[in-house]
Amino acid sequence: MRAPHPIPSDDDRPITIPAATRPKVSFLIPAKNQRAHLESCLAALRDGMDPRTPYEIIVVLNAATDEVSNFLKDQTQGIRILESPNNRGVAGGYNLARTAARGD
Repeated sequence: MRAPHPIPSDDDRPITIPAATRPKVSFLIPAKNQRAHLESCLAALRDGMDPRTPYEIIVVLNAATDEVSNFLKDQTQGIRILESPNNRGVAGGYNLARTAARGD
């Protein structure tokens, strides 16, 4: 079953996540292409998190295309990016991100 298409956004702000040296929460996101879904997810986290809660976002690129990689590198800040040349699948992506996570 395919995920529904994300709601288009008129918000063209770069996705900037505040730096957290000691995050309480780690969001782990395995990604393989589907830039629109990833962009919607990251924007929702940016807009929905309480600014008093330190958090981090780790995206694992599972053999993702250059479009997704370039989006993350050019239009986001404060997001940790782990690149895997092989598609590790969802569980493998989570496991890789978990080893880098610093949240409680």
